[in-house]
Amino acid sequence: METSENNSNFSNEKQIQIEKLEKNLKLYQEKLLQVDKRNRSVQFKKIFAKHNFDLASLEEFNENICDKISKQVLKNKKSSLNFFLDSIDVEDSDVIRGKLRHLSNNLKQIEEETGQQTGFLGFPFLQGHANSDFYVRGPLILFPVTLEQKRQARGGGWFLNFLDSRPIINGALIAAIKKKAELKIPENIEEKFDELIDELAESDKFNIEELFLEKITQWIKDIVPLDLSKTDFNLQKIPTLSKKDIENFEIQKFHLINYKILGNFPQADNEIYKDYAKLMEKSSSLDIGVLSDLIDVYNPDDVYESDQTFEEIELDSISDNQLNTVLDSDSSQDRVILESKRNNLVVVRGPPGTGKSQVITNLISDSLTNNKKILVVCQKRAALDVVYQRLGKVGLEKFVVVLDKEHDDRLKMYQQLYETIKDPGEYPFGSMSLDEVTRQIDNKIRDLSQLGKALHKSYFGGVTIQKLYSVSENKYESKLDLMDIDLSVDWYDLEDYIRKVDSIENLFKKFELTENPWKGRISFTSFGLREKSTIVQNIDSLKDTLENSILASTKEQQQELVNHFDTYLNKPGFLKRNQKSSAKHISQILSLSEVTENYVRNNLQLITNGISFWPSFESLLKLFNQNTQNDLKLLCKNSESLLSKLNSLKQYLSNYDSMQEYDKKLEEFDSSIEGLLFKCKDKLDSSENWSKIIKQEIYALWIDTIERENSILKGNPIEEYNRNQKSLSELLETKKTIVQNQIQSKIAGTVTIPDISGKAQSPKKRAWKEFSSELKKKRRVKPVRSLFESYSQNFLKIAPCWLASPESVCKVFPLKRNLFDLVIVDEASQLAVERALPFLYRAKSVVIAGDEKQLQPFDLFQLNEGEEDEDEDITEEKSLLDLAIVQSEPIQLAWHYRSKYQDLINFSNHAFYDGLLQVAPNVRTDPIHPPIKWVPCNGVWNKNQNHVEASRVIDEITKIWKECSKTGNYPSIGVITFNENQKDLIQSQFDKKLDTDVSFQQLHSLAVEGKKIDDRPFFKNIENVQGDERDIIIFSIGYAKDYDGVFGNRFGTLSKVGGQNRLNVAITRARQEMMVICSIDPGLIKETSKNLGPRRLRQFLEYSRASSQLNKKGVEEILSKINQNMAVSDKTTLEFDSPFETQVYKALSRHGYTVHTQIGASDYKIDLAVVHPDDPNRYVLAIECDGATFHSSKSAKERDVMRQKFLEAKGWKFERIWSRNWWRNSEEELSRVVSRIEKEIKNSSRKEPEVIEPEVIEPDKNVFEKLESENDSNESLSLPNFVKICSKCNVNQITAITRQEFEEKIEESFGYRSNEHDNPAKKIPQSWCKECRSTEKPSYVHVSKNPPKIKSNKILISEIKKFVKSKKLSKNTVQSQTSILLNFSLLVNEHPDESYDVLLQRFVQGKSDSSKILFKSVINGFLKYSDKLTNSQKDIDEGSSKQQFLIKNEPSKIISKAFRKLQNDLITQEELVLLCYLEGKSYSQTQKIVPIPQSKIIGVCNLSSQDKSQILRSVTKNIFNNEDIRKILSILSKSFKKEILTSSEYETLRDVLEEILHGDTSNAINDPKVVEPKVVDPNSQMNNWITDSIILIKSRKNGILQSEIQKLLGLSNPELFLLTTKLLRVDGITRQNVHGDGSNFDVLLKKTFTDNESHILTKEEASKELSLLPQKLANKEITSEKYRKIRDELERILFD
Repeated sequence: METSENNSNFSNEKQIQIEKLEKNLKLYQEKLLQVDKRNRSVQFKKIFAKHNFDLASLEEFNENICDKISKQVLKNKKSSLNFFLDSIDVEDSDVIRGKLRHLSNNLKQIEEETGQQTGFLGFPFLQGHANSDFYVRGPLILFPVTLEQKRQARGGGWFLNFLDSRPIINGALIAAIKKKAELKIPENIEEKFDELIDELAESDKFNIEELFLEKITQWIKDIVPLDLSKTDFNLQKIPTLSKKDIENFEIQKFHLINYKILGNFPQADNEIYKDYAKLMEKSSSLDIGVLSDLIDVYNPDDVYESDQTFEEIELDSISDNQLNTVLDSDSSQDRVILESKRNNLVVVRGPPGTGKSQVITNLISDSLTNNKKILVVCQKRAALDVVYQRLGKVGLEKFVVVLDKEHDDRLKMYQQLYETIKDPGEYPFGSMSLDEVTRQIDNKIRDLSQLGKALHKSYFGGVTIQKLYSVSENKYESKLDLMDIDLSVDWYDLEDYIRKVDSIENLFKKFELTENPWKGRISFTSFGLREKSTIVQNIDSLKDTLENSILASTKEQQQELVNHFDTYLNKPGFLKRNQKSSAKHISQILSLSEVTENYVRNNLQLITNGISFWPSFESLLKLFNQNTQNDLKLLCKNSESLLSKLNSLKQYLSNYDSMQEYDKKLEEFDSSIEGLLFKCKDKLDSSENWSKIIKQEIYALWIDTIERENSILKGNPIEEYNRNQKSLSELLETKKTIVQNQIQSKIAGTVTIPDISGKAQSPKKRAWKEFSSELKKKRRVKPVRSLFESYSQNFLKIAPCWLASPESVCKVFPLKRNLFDLVIVDEASQLAVERALPFLYRAKSVVIAGDEKQLQPFDLFQLNEGEEDEDEDITEEKSLLDLAIVQSEPIQLAWHYRSKYQDLINFSNHAFYDGLLQVAPNVRTDPIHPPIKWVPCNGVWNKNQNHVEASRVIDEITKIWKECSKTGNYPSIGVITFNENQKDLIQSQFDKKLDTDVSFQQLHSLAVEGKKIDDRPFFKNIENVQGDERDIIIFSIGYAKDYDGVFGNRFGTLSKVGGQNRLNVAITRARQEMMVICSIDPGLIKETSKNLGPRRLRQFLEYSRASSQLNKKGVEEILSKINQNMAVSDKTTLEFDSPFETQVYKALSRHGYTVHTQIGASDYKIDLAVVHPDDPNRYVLAIECDGATFHSSKSAKERDVMRQKFLEAKGWKFERIWSRNWWRNSEEELSRVVSRIEKEIKNSSRKEPEVIEPEVIEPDKNVFEKLESENDSNESLSLPNFVKICSKCNVNQITAITRQEFEEKIEESFGYRSNEHDNPAKKIPQSWCKECRSTEKPSYVHVSKNPPKIKSNKILISEIKKFVKSKKLSKNTVQSQTSILLNFSLLVNEHPDESYDVLLQRFVQGKSDSSKILFKSVINGFLKYSDKLTNSQKDIDEGSSKQQFLIKNEPSKIISKAFRKLQNDLITQEELVLLCYLEGKSYSQTQKIVPIPQSKIIGVCNLSSQDKSQILRSVTKNIFNNEDIRKILSILSKSFKKEILTSSEYETLRDVLEEILHGDTSNAINDPKVVEPKVVDPNSQMNNWITDSIILIKSRKNGILQSEIQKLLGLSNPELFLLTTKLLRVDGITRQNVHGDGSNFDVLLKKTFTDNESHILTKEEASKELSLLPQKLANKEITSEKYRKIRDELERILFD
């Protein structure tokens, strides 16, 4: 009876659960359907530019354009059609373009958000009444298209791109009709529709649209009742329907109308809807897996264990074979992977930037390693893209299928799968297996964790050995052996224990170390004053008695003496025998040699008095221990000693109170204290501080005990630890590769070519062959679900991982339990529950990742198409994450990786996550460019828009791109607004500028084109920015006062419940920089708002402003108000985590370093950071002590590998100091750290030569022909812009600088002689500010990406030509590789003494990893190809050519001659140094010629002009002839041009040489051979040369003194003076060089110039001359050098 009743109850409970399940499923299905009248796919009321465009409106601009569109779209082939040309310029044409742009932007945004096809051409429309209350009008068929604007010179306009994707049925419309009309829709309507489309594709009928409409009519009338009489296929514009219009309609049957509407048509997730129906059919089994936990339904048939709990996992105890990851993973991410194996439902809370995609990728790799099938589901396409890209980086993308808009076309998906079967690839396992590397990792982690555990395991009541190392005295050597002392003290009682020792130490020393007559006494603790008085009285009595007594040694002997004295006197006995016997005893007792009667009589009383002594003496003895009593008794033999003792005892009683205190403490304190003190008495000096030593001794004892227990601490464990740490890091990297290879090999080995070819001999082979045949089909292709149901195992073996949206899952995969071993849900906070349950049914276990602090699910842009007020309530749906968190405690990801600077995440961290995110502190703060930039505006809020801010946003984007155009490194940019209207305004202004501003178009092309979608600029409002991230985020707050000066305090969706979550999402999108453009003072925002959103906005604006102003205190105060757990730091108080840190801090401070403690504004702190001595805004080194931060790590891997990687990725240099090393030898450890600090300071201060990125330019002709047309003379450098930073006022100016300045910069960058010795009076450019012109020289920051061009020799050109041509590269690649090689040649040329390896490292310094690989590949490839370069000289084989590949910087003939004279002691070292200086040799180059200290070389270079002239005069007269002097004059000229010499130096030295050459030549050495001056025909080459030279210097008329000219030539015409002087200075020629005495030269000049000012070239003449120059160069009438000089001067005339 009882059993029957139980069975009945059991059955009833099961039925209750079934009904509950069906009720829940029905509820969620109804929520999913979305067949209400707001859905424009169901009831299309009117055109909204944001969502749709009526193609019929184009007919008035382009007749029959709709027919053309129809024909194209029905071909179902990929094509493109320009349907609205840019050339159309009639009334309303711009309105049409504006509507198209609005629609295009919205479609792109939705597509980027969802990854689904969003653009459709909908026609024909089905309209009519589903019932009397529900009217439908919507497109029946949707053709996938994309809308694109092409800006081009010819044929530009708006294009429709037709895809080869198949058209789809409007599922939302069919579902609405099915529900509202209560019609039974056939299950095979899609298959029938596919057949219709296939038949259409085979048709060759000319009017394809007519055929299509005919077949559609036949198809639909079998599904819904159709009134053919009302069907109209004539093209017409769609009329607007109002609510009243619909209410007034008469009941209409369904009919078709030929409206053609372009746009977005939200669907009803029809496939998900179908799955709910199937779930309800399966509900009776209650076998719903993880859904039972989520919707609180259980199966009474199942035996349930207790609710799952997440116990803390000790990661180091878990074998690494449980973590088969391909990306770095921190402890929180590792825990997710481990928990997914223990529990069927795991919830992950992933705050912004904490690596959700990273942990998802690792979940996938771990599951694939274990042969599991994985499905990743997310409603946002961007999140799936990130996961796919991460999988691609580790070589797993081939086995992953992304179900996106492309794979909606099953043909493409089948093609991908077939390619995987046909060519799976080969993936070797490598030298180690996964098990082997895992075992090694486990061993390393075990060793590392052992040391970590040993250092931080608690002993002796709560102390770790790390703490003991920290507090123990360095290099302490034990003096006491405490092993035999029973120390009962523990760590927390130690201080009190030592205080007790300290309190008793002096008493002990007083009473135990000094002469203490009371030593050995009993305790006086219980005594009082009465006892003290009694003792004194007793001592006095003893003293009195002692003075009148003779004492025996004992009381007994005293009594015997009395008896013997009595016998002796009174009882002598017979023959005085008794007397003799008594005398003998008396003699023995008193040690007398003779006893006489007289003695006895005289001392009888004294002996008798002694009897009274002993009772008092015994009382005194009781105050001492037995040993002391014995000692005192011995004193009785000597009355004087005893009396002295008694006097001492009495006198010492003055210390009675101290004695009592001492006794009391000994009794109260642990007995070990007394033992320790006696140890100290034996081993230590009384002057030492025993309590301090005892403390150190206890530390030493404890350290020794712990080290004995932990063998890992013995010897030198830190060295072994460091080796293990390095080895672990390497093994983890190796394992990643092995995991990748194992996954690839397993999947690649699933199927082979023989499996799909030949005769099928087994069911398995037959299945593979049939499956591959199905995948190859091009026509009559099975639907994916149908094919999947037949070949699910085949599908999942070659593609075990799928990434999909919820709709795609239900569309492709059959509704089958445990179809996937693991389903991962990303961005679950945005996923509505009703969209998730069907795909979760397919899961064996689930990981749900999201963040409830971010956006909740709602569909703002899909359904809400009206122009409603932005403050209208938006219903926040319950998300899957909300549901899951109730059932399972979430695991929070802890480390923030996204933001480069902590400023970008700090507000979110403290405002939303209580500061618990682990954020890397800033290694450097740039006061000029803070991470957050506050940009105030005076905007006005009008119609939910702020035009001023919109314009400022465009200006800021333009400014960013212009700045970046100088380097070619363009950051990605995102613009976020707080409402849709402001977003549309900014987007519109951006597009308008792009259409009308040519320079902006060019910037846009450089910055955006060719980049991935996730790097292109976006314009979004806060509702749909989740999942996006960019380098720079620009906020347009928008809200401002209106034209009346009133601020409304209305903030749209931000004011609603959960509005703060939207803010949290928006402010966490920036990777590098955040710009806040705001028109209000934050204080205007009221803090009394009902919801939290506006208050958080105000706080964020306050934070941004303070952060932009580098107001650290203000920032901390704002954050501390939000997060009460964050205390504002007090700069006057140093924070330390341990005494060990304090010691390190003090030691480094004593070395003069500025050290900051506990760096960071989050839960993660860096213990110590050393500030760069020359830059207070930068840290040079992070120091971690092995204290709390070390111990806080959840695993050895995180502590010893990941944390260091994390810091180094943010720019930190990292060093760890071990407490054990510091304890053993702090000096050595400090020296090591100081050396590292100095090394980092040196590295950070070293000025590496600037290697300019080669600019890739599309060559108009073959680049080699162009190069070979030039001669081998050295080209001068092109003139880019520089940013001048005035070193006094810090004002940045972008200015074109002079060629000399540019050459000076290049010389400095590429290792030429430093200009430190230049004359400070050197001319300063006018572009400098007036205040700084007379002060120091400003620094130059090179921002041009144009490489300095050099003219290489013909052999180099030939070698490069052969090299790049051999690889059959494109023109752009040829140009790029040539630029790389030529620039490297320049670097080698200017550094001939450096090795190849050093130069190559210098060349790629500062480049990205990809650029380094490219540069090294090109250079090494060229060297290997030519096989004519060596690492030392890099010369072309001189046997084939005397030309050198790279010009050696050998000494000139002048230097060589001088060097020989130096060897013969004919000149001094200083004279040779001066000649090297004049030739522009660097200090190091000079030192190789003149082997003297560099300081002496610098001293010569810094001599005054007069001193240099004296040296030059001496060396010239001594060793050089006239020809040599002319060469030196030429050298002077070139050095002056390069600004190696200042004006005064040049003029002084030049005058000396010309004086020797033309003046007093008595001391000059005669030329060995007189050379007749060369006579030049005026009409020959010299004439051309002079003419060219005149053009060169016509614009330079000032700066030459007439006296100088007259002194040189004696001419009168200023122009002639100028010309001749310039020629003399620049080219080193004289009148004699030209023609004898120079008369012909003068004639030539006079023919060219007159006094008439009009002969100076005009701009028109200069322009004409400039146009003729290229032809002159081509005809070789002028050299390249002359060409450049003339060109530069003509351009100066034109543009000055």
